[in-house]
Amino acid sequence: MKDLLYMEYVIFGNNFDPDEFTALVNIMPTESIRKGDIVGKKIKRVAETNSWTLRIDTDVGNVKELFDNFFLKIKGKEEMFQKYGNEHEAAINVVIDFPKAIGPAFNISNKMLKEFSKMGISIDIDLYSIK
Repeated sequence: MKDLLYMEYVIFGNNFDPDEFTALVNIMPTESIRKGDIVGKKIKRVAETNSWTLRIDTDVGNVKELFDNFFLKIKGKEEMFQKYGNEHEAAINVVIDFPKAIGPAFNISNKMLKEFSKMGISIDIDLYSIK
């Protein structure tokens, strides 16, 4: 089984308008949810807030590449991400599923941390080893 590695940038909030944000940044989200929508693949639930998600995948198995690809994707639009990230809630979710016995190594540079902090983004890293 191959390692799975991806990240999702999520911005959310009750007063956040995902359609407005999509129009401003001109980037199609991987997923856009409105409060009250039915969400979930296996377990259905009602969304408690509005959200906008951009997923970045990689085959390389390198967290740095995920972050680099994220910044390439939003290049020239950082100010809008910063504005909305600070006005609402924003997070980076990194998911790593490594079925092998040895887990991945990763580094988050101080430059990336500074950029994430400036944009009001917290980072959540989930590690899974499902065999």
